[in-house]
Amino acid sequence: MRHIESVLPKLARDKITVLITGESGVGKEVVARALHKLRDPEWRLPFITVNCAAITETLLEAEMFGYVKGAYTGAVRDKKGYFEQANGGTLFLDEIGEMPLSMQVKLLRVIQERKVVRVGAEAQIPVDINLVCATNKVLKTMVEAGEFREDLYYRINVLELQIPPLRERKEDILWLTGLMLDAEAIQHGSARREMSPEAEQALLDNPWNGNIRELKSCLERACILSSQAVLTPEVLFGHGYEVKVEATASSLTDYLGSYERHYIEQTLKGKEGRIAESAAVLGISRKTLWEKMKKLGIGEDK
Repeated sequence: MRHIESVLPKLARDKITVLITGESGVGKEVVARALHKLRDPEWRLPFITVNCAAITETLLEAEMFGYVKGAYTGAVRDKKGYFEQANGGTLFLDEIGEMPLSMQVKLLRVIQERKVVRVGAEAQIPVDINLVCATNKVLKTMVEAGEFREDLYYRINVLELQIPPLRERKEDILWLTGLMLDAEAIQHGSARREMSPEAEQALLDNPWNGNIRELKSCLERACILSSQAVLTPEVLFGHGYEVKVEATASSLTDYLGSYERHYIEQTLKGKEGRIAESAAVLGISRKTLWEKMKKLGIGEDK
């Protein structure tokens, strides 16, 4: 991810076609938007996203290239296609591997000539775009199977950015979790939730087959269902979740003390140090909380 971050400014200087690959949910559109922002920091130019898998084959040409009034039944006015809408900015073709072969040859022509012809018209309309494509499929394999045009593949694959799945970059998981919890608190105007040590470990252990999208959904669901200041594995993954405990402490007493200290500290942080509210969340009295804080040395460094 650091390599991708270092490459983006170089790509932003030139109008080079970029292919972003990776599993569903890894953040391909986020990278595309980051590239556009480097080219246009004020977002004055258009950024048009097209999900190639969501448009039926019969409508794809009209949606991509536009149409003129009377071109077909229901065409009651002229309409710009996605290429024209993105003129001057960025066109992001998501899931391009889903595009039918009949449309691929037309797309190739437009990419080469940088001109579109609306359905029902003859005039060519010049377009000036930064083209970014994305797919969760292996296009080279599709080319070998005759499912994707080889000439189009090499046209869009001028430079490939491969986004690794979240399970291969575990060091990002807790960092992303922090960002998402910050955003959740701001969105709902509530105190920021914290994670128990076991919850953090559970996040690291989970395979995240849905990648960042799955992580975001998991945290959103937990924040909705739980009123606790500190999220636990059971809240994140359900009460059937089995906590994995590694005996890294010198003794059971040390481990329990370390866990208890972290849990109390995170609760206090979530309640901005308010003892009464923190005690209520922990399910103990204020006196008991004071005694535990004194025993564990919490707050002594302040």
